[in-house]
Amino acid sequence: MTPGGTDTPCWDLGDYERTFLRVCFDAAPAEPDLERLGGLRDRWLLYRRMVRARLREMLEKGLPRTLEAVGNAAWQRAVDAWLARRPPRTRFIREVVPDFAAFAATHWREEPAIAPFGPDLTRYEATRWEVGYRDVAPRRLAAVAFDAPLDVYDACESLELQWAVHEELETAPVRRVVTLCVYRSPATDRVGWIALSPFGAALLDRARRRLDPTLADSVRRAAELTGRPVDAALVTEVGGLLAMLVERGLVAGPEVLGA
Repeated sequence: MTPGGTDTPCWDLGDYERTFLRVCFDAAPAEPDLERLGGLRDRWLLYRRMVRARLREMLEKGLPRTLEAVGNAAWQRAVDAWLARRPPRTRFIREVVPDFAAFAATHWREEPAIAPFGPDLTRYEATRWEVGYRDVAPRRLAAVAFDAPLDVYDACESLELQWAVHEELETAPVRRVVTLCVYRSPATDRVGWIALSPFGAALLDRARRRLDPTLADSVRRAAELTGRPVDAALVTEVGGLLAMLVERGLVAGPEVLGA
């Protein structure tokens, strides 16, 4: 028996799965593929609609502002193109949102009718979504100390934008380069953001990637990368950034602030 239930001989499972994927995700299912799945044409077409509807539902839940900004027609064209050209490969439906967003952010640059801030808004909402469900192992953060690495909570991500799409205003976003730390609060599980200066973004990035042996080294290296002198103004900025990160629970309170 084939998986579709007919009396024809069984065929390779991998070939069967690839046929099933084509029926679900191609722009239009091919009749030979429908026949190969067992001849239950109407049932497979119904299943195709169910699969695609479930994926669209998840995308609309994860990217609501993007859908509103680009409009339904462009949204549907992008979803159809994504399914046909680069359908999801994950077992977890929550992961289809960032997967689609990565595709759409490029796809919409080819759509002249799309608002110019559309790709940035897509990336921003997808980052919020991904940070919101990111698995984080319970652990105690090491306290801030300049002679040790800065230990940063795992559920955060840096994001550079060309448009201020994080500001939810009644008017369209303004064009302004901004770098954000998008994070999920360890206390409330709510997703928020912190606007960072170029220096702050470089410092946090180096800390998150554990590139330096100590926080002091990260400060010096971030200053070099952004052309900032290590002076009183920089020390004040570091103090303000650390205080903000401590307040959000993204780093632990200081035990040693020195050297």
